[in-house]
Amino acid sequence: PMPGVGGPTVAGNSLHLDPQNFSAQGTELIDSTLSTVIMAAPGQGITDINIAELGDYSLGGLNGGQASAEIGAAFFWTVLEIDNVAVNLAAQATNLILGTGGGPNGGRYERPGDDGTAVIWNGAASIDLSGYLDNMDLGGKATKVRLTFDNTLQTSADEASNAFIKKKSIDIDVHTANCIPEPTTAMLLGLGVVLLPRRRS
Repeated sequence: PMPGVGGPTVAGNSLHLDPQNFSAQGTELIDSTLSTVIMAAPGQGITDINIAELGDYSLGGLNGGQASAEIGAAFFWTVLEIDNVAVNLAAQATNLILGTGGGPNGGRYERPGDDGTAVIWNGAASIDLSGYLDNMDLGGKATKVRLTFDNTLQTSADEASNAFIKKKSIDIDVHTANCIPEPTTAMLLGLGVVLLPRRRS
């Protein structure tokens, strides 16, 4: 589990975590992995999963000093069931995308251009399960998904600088659709298909 995680708390289709002590400072690397399995309620399918993360960083020190602070997260997800039937599909991956900072996904801050105290960063990732299944030419909707994500914080600083970065909030929102018949409804529909030709004969 992530160090010092507060929660998690569940509200509706959302999972919220408060990583109390998930931070790096000076020259340090912090890494952790969190895993969960998400299951749809009866009669529903999971259409997409959205992740939002929030934190802050501080960089400063004497002129000419060098320091950096970096945040990253990789999300690995696997569809385990389609329409409540177990499937064997390969794991997929996506990265946290940050709105600020350098690097391919944002989230890298360096002196002196990014100097500041308690500067807010935020990032997001989206997993389109419906689109994935459509692209695979698989009918139905995902009803069970494993989600694992690897969180990394990294800082480096010379003797003339300081560096600090912290992750403070993680929200996982699961979106569903009422697109899968309840077991009783599915049985009645099946009976209707059988009985209809008999009424016509």
